[in-house]
Amino acid sequence: MPWTLQLVVSELVTNASKYAPGPLLMELRVTGAVVEVAVQDNARVRPAVRAADPGRVGQHGLEIVQAVAG
Repeated sequence: MPWTLQLVVSELVTNASKYAPGPLLMELRVTGAVVEVAVQDNARVRPAVRAADPGRVGQHGLEIVQAVAG
C-alpha cells in the first residue's frame, strides 16, 4: 500500500502546484492503519473529477485519486 499513498500524495500536490497560485499545505494524519491526506491551496475554485474521456491526454489525477483512495 505505500505506493498507493505515494501516488495519491503525488497527484494531489501536483494538481495544487500546477493549477493554484501561491503556496500549498499538505498534511498527513495517521490513526492506526488509516492515513488521511489533506492538501490545501489558495485556489478559488475547488477541483473536480472530470467525466471519463479515454481520448483526453493528461488531467486524470483526480480520477486516479478517486479510484485508489477509498
